[in-house]
Amino acid sequence: MAKIVIAGSADCPYFAKVELLADNLAKNLPSFKLHKIVRTANDWPDWSRHCCRERGWRHQRSPIIWRELVNQGGKGVLIGGANEFQEFAKAYYDAESSMLSPEMLAVAKDNSRYKSELDAEEAHLRSLSKPLQVLVTASASPTAYQLLPLLMDGSVFGRSTELAFTLFDCDVADAEELEGLVMEAFDLAHPLVRSIRATANFQEAAAAADILLLLDDVLLKPPSPQESATDGEEDKKAAMATEASPAEGDSPTKLDKSDADAAASAAELAARVDWLSAAAAVYRRYADWLNAAECSRRLKVLLAGRGPVNFGARVLLDACPRLPARNVAAAGRLLERQAKGALAGHMKVLPSSVVDLIVWGDPAGENLVDLSRARVHYYDGSITGPDSYNQPVLDTVWDKKWLNQEFPKTMRQRQDNNLLLGGTGPRSAALSTAQATADTVRNWWLGGSGNEICSLGVVSEGWYGIPPGRVFSFPVRFQPKGAWSVVEDVDLSEESVQRLAQLAEAAQRDYLLVFPPPKPPTPEPVVEESVDIGGDLEIALDDGQKVPSQTPVDMASVEQLRDRLQSLSLPALSAEALLKLTPDLVEQLLRLEDVEQLRARLQRLEEAPLTTVAEEVGDAQAADDAEAEAEEENNDEVNEEEEAGEEGDD
Repeated sequence: MAKIVIAGSADCPYFAKVELLADNLAKNLPSFKLHKIVRTANDWPDWSRHCCRERGWRHQRSPIIWRELVNQGGKGVLIGGANEFQEFAKAYYDAESSMLSPEMLAVAKDNSRYKSELDAEEAHLRSLSKPLQVLVTASASPTAYQLLPLLMDGSVFGRSTELAFTLFDCDVADAEELEGLVMEAFDLAHPLVRSIRATANFQEAAAAADILLLLDDVLLKPPSPQESATDGEEDKKAAMATEASPAEGDSPTKLDKSDADAAASAAELAARVDWLSAAAAVYRRYADWLNAAECSRRLKVLLAGRGPVNFGARVLLDACPRLPARNVAAAGRLLERQAKGALAGHMKVLPSSVVDLIVWGDPAGENLVDLSRARVHYYDGSITGPDSYNQPVLDTVWDKKWLNQEFPKTMRQRQDNNLLLGGTGPRSAALSTAQATADTVRNWWLGGSGNEICSLGVVSEGWYGIPPGRVFSFPVRFQPKGAWSVVEDVDLSEESVQRLAQLAEAAQRDYLLVFPPPKPPTPEPVVEESVDIGGDLEIALDDGQKVPSQTPVDMASVEQLRDRLQSLSLPALSAEALLKLTPDLVEQLLRLEDVEQLRARLQRLEEAPLTTVAEEVGDAQAADDAEAEAEEENNDEVNEEEEAGEEGDD
């Protein structure tokens, strides 16, 4: 059995004519199935173009009539326009229309008015519904594919909250590529979902959004063995060029190993810088779009992709100051869930039985898995109790070697699997990431249950000694509904406090790798020729005191001293030494004939402060005066003896 589909513009008189003809056939022929599609005059061009392009037709004028099998799908068989349908009705059913133009125009006018009233009524009904606007980025990713059904079933935002989803992906050039995902989401037929659409305009979607989920994956690319080997060879060649031979007592094997370790560390650092720079570019772009969209200050933003989400949250807040710090958070529950899974597997319990486990620091960097408050339910031990009974995890895990060695190793492997490019496959950690994200959104939106503690990356306000402004994973409770609060009564050992300080510094180092602090201005160079050593020059000492210079020095004597030093291959005087010169000191230096004594005197001049130089000059002058007086007295005595001898001869 077939049905006839008539599509047209509400104000088209030819559509009115064939519509009445088809109604007459459907009324009188039981097997004649009819379906109508009516569009306004403004919507018709775009709709008809899309309809014909999808079915491979060229007819776009109103009306468009085709025949298709009932409930069997397919693109249908095009009949044509109004004339073709009248010929079809005459040939198959011997039916024709006798409407004249004035009657056709009157019916078309009535159709247009009725369509306008119907659309206005539908718009009014839609306005009564104000669904929660959810914007999801990286919608083509495996994580988003797993997350969307969890968000739509009513368990995350409440059983009475209507939802409207907008899907966006930076890596998808055309939003039509997301239409397949939109169709799948509609096929889920969740009663709370009012609309799902894909967009290529992030700013437009962000302007109306109530919650923004950033699921972008920025994965770390590990350095290849070839790159590490190349770096090691280059470092080794550089070391061989600067060092003629290894130091005594060092073996060549140790040196080669040290060079290889240094090359590997350099390659890892370069890879991390590239990774953080790529993440910064992604989140700064989102910040620019949010600023341009003038997003609501009540917008809640959760960063939950596989990447440096704590780092990304700090970049986003720095670049988009209109967002309140308490409305931006980084999901840290994935690593927390993985730690619970590792402990549960060792204790032979369900992962949900482990509670109050805390992840401090950065889930994508250095972190601390804290078990000091962790407790386990339903543990099959020597002591049992009701469902509410629980035991400390540290008292339950008797294998301390596993807890101190194997457990940290397992967590590092899980962290690498979360962050490294490739991981264990294209859908690595997608399911667990989606569930952890959905649970975080549920607790944030609806509030947590009881005193449940979760790990969440938030902007520090000085809690536990973490400097304010740094995004750090803290233990939080989602109370009251729509808010979170940091648990501030966790008892930490001295070792844990020191470790938290190290984690805070590590997070700061990561930030400074991409956003280094501004360099201080370079001081202007001091030119020696511009130093004036004469007149009333004042010399500034280190403690700020100013001492007037000595008697002005004759520049000709200074030039003579410079020439003499140059002829003796002695170093020239510095500007500071020139300031210490006095006429007497210059004369003494010119009189010294022993080169070594002159060198020593110049060295003392460079090192001694101004007052010491003046004292040395005074002491040297006093010594010269005393020597001259002694010589004069000696000469007088000699003269007296000679005169006495001459008188005796007489």
